[in-house]
Amino acid sequence: MRRALAVGVLLAMAPPPAALAQAFDAVQVDAGMGVYKPAMANCEPCHGYGGVGALALDEYGGKGTAFAPSLVTSRMTREEMIEVVACGIRNDWLTMPQYLQKAWTPERPCYGGKTLATVAESERPFLAKQPLTEAQIAAVVAFVQAFYQGSPMNLEKCARYWGDRSPACGIFR
Repeated sequence: MRRALAVGVLLAMAPPPAALAQAFDAVQVDAGMGVYKPAMANCEPCHGYGGVGALALDEYGGKGTAFAPSLVTSRMTREEMIEVVACGIRNDWLTMPQYLQKAWTPERPCYGGKTLATVAESERPFLAKQPLTEAQIAAVVAFVQAFYQGSPMNLEKCARYWGDRSPACGIFR
């Protein structure tokens, strides 16, 4: 079980194929950016504002806490990413909170039909401090796939994320 999950996470971190390219609704992507930021789902401390995950320590002058997989190199489909955000992940080396309150229930099982009744508590992730709705999860996934997946941070994206005059974007000037 753990080996299969580890292989799945490693595959998800490989560079995305061109076939994953798709059009995204700009309004949903903008809403997803708001969900990604610290005021809502707080994805940034682990995945970085540049979406590079474990490499995000560079974004914070070596003082960051990022340890999550890179969103830039992720090969996850929309459906896979929605499941990961909704259900979370918990294993020996990675924990991501469950963002959907009703995940792991018969109404919204996770990872092939697993529910609270079929998985030990020690194998389930904790519920995020600020759970998300299905629409917010879809929006943050649209943002991640449109903004990060297959495309590293650049000046245009940095300015969109932080604002035109942000010092954070100086490395791209």
